[in-house]
Amino acid sequence: MSESLQTLVDRAAFLSAEVQQRFGALIAGSDFDVDFSAAPRLRFTGDDPITFRPHMIGSSVDRRAEKTWHWGWDNLNGFPDPVVALSARVRDHGAAHGITALTDAELPIESKDLPLALTLAAKAVTGAWAHYPVAAGGGTTVWVLVDDERLASTEPELKPVVRAIASGITGLELSDHRAALAAYAELRGLRTAALPDGGVRILCADGSADVTFDEEERIASCQAHQPLEGEAAEQFAAVGPVAGTAVFGVAYDDADEPVLEETPPVSAEDAAADERGVPEPAPARAGAADDSGQPDAVEPSEPIEPQAPAEPAEKPAEPEEKKGFFKRLFGR
Repeated sequence: MSESLQTLVDRAAFLSAEVQQRFGALIAGSDFDVDFSAAPRLRFTGDDPITFRPHMIGSSVDRRAEKTWHWGWDNLNGFPDPVVALSARVRDHGAAHGITALTDAELPIESKDLPLALTLAAKAVTGAWAHYPVAAGGGTTVWVLVDDERLASTEPELKPVVRAIASGITGLELSDHRAALAAYAELRGLRTAALPDGGVRILCADGSADVTFDEEERIASCQAHQPLEGEAAEQFAAVGPVAGTAVFGVAYDDADEPVLEETPPVSAEDAAADERGVPEPAPARAGAADDSGQPDAVEPSEPIEPQAPAEPAEKPAEPEEKKGFFKRLFGR
């Protein structure tokens, strides 16, 4: 099957959802400031401050007269290379595979889901599995990717895995649920076993989940069972350890790390309170970060049923000072 924007989205959806859970837990309730100098920095303040190295992947504009996406690699604003270099990998991948959505510098946003879809595609290409939408004022959102060892996967646990699947199928439209699940298993290192009806059993040390598909090969249900016992326990032991192919903290080479060059950061105190969160893979919108950035956990034996994505809430206006900072950067 030839690669397309949609196959990249399918590949990234479930692992992205799980990593966003972990990212959200690290930054829950924090303010932020961002520095797009030659030493890019995304810092979350509060009782336990934490700093990440951000990669600007692109920006979206949502105004009455303009709804567009602009790739960071085009770099009209002259940001230092370390800020936008990772986005160039996305362009190069698009050129190699004939995916024009990754090679056209600017795209019309004909669906509200497009910015998040492009961000997920960028994750699949670059291996940077977390993202943060920085509200830049004037209807502009800067989409930032984060790759960090602190987001690395541990031994798979049932609830985060099931929640990731639930989030993936109730967010962006996926074209091939079975392929998306197979990609998740490969990237995450999930143990799986085939079910007699064509479904897939996910095997974790603390439980299992039986995933079934409908006649259109879409996920119809995900029955979670805890603890791990019976046939599932035997299958878990028979499969043995599986190494995931996703690697964290290596989206860019150490040799690419820039020399520190300080510029004034954007203070989160000047940002609107409702525009500071990490969204799960669902319609792109910003909100206060909670401890997961994800829907409530699906309890054992509760089936997952696909739902229509919720409409994004209306965004409040940004304070004038923050608008002024990003106006200098983006001319918005």
